[in-house]
Amino acid sequence: MACTNSKCTECAYSSGTVLANNGKSCVSPSCSISNCQNCYSYNGQQRCQKCKSGYTVDSSYNCVSSTCSISYCTTCKDSSSCAACVTNYKLSNDQTGCVPVCNDTNCVICLKPGYCGTCVSGYNANNGVCTIDCSKSFVANCKTCLTLATCIQCN
Repeated sequence: MACTNSKCTECAYSSGTVLANNGKSCVSPSCSISNCQNCYSYNGQQRCQKCKSGYTVDSSYNCVSSTCSISYCTTCKDSSSCAACVTNYKLSNDQTGCVPVCNDTNCVICLKPGYCGTCVSGYNANNGVCTIDCSKSFVANCKTCLTLATCIQCN
């Protein structure tokens, strides 16, 4: 809740509540969105925060049927393609599924969120993290390298 000395100005999104008419508290809203379990108010409009079982929140904050069975997909286009994925997953190139996200720019194949399985040439995947393979360094006799072209300790 965000409040002044005399009244509240907004309710926390995560609370699933809206500001009471008197501005003194946050209350559960009477939700008019079909198949919505929890609503909240934003700029005077109702939005669904959580839908009833079998439904998912769409980009317009309404509840739509979640009839697809694509893993990690939150919104389906149809039974074989996804429109949106859960956090830490992104749409596959062909939009038929959701794939994990790795923020490591040297990662080629992400096995699970934040865990790389295959790295670009010159790097090895060690416990899900891409590290430089100094044996592939462009500097002869390099034991420890900062980059493939920068050696910081020789053999």
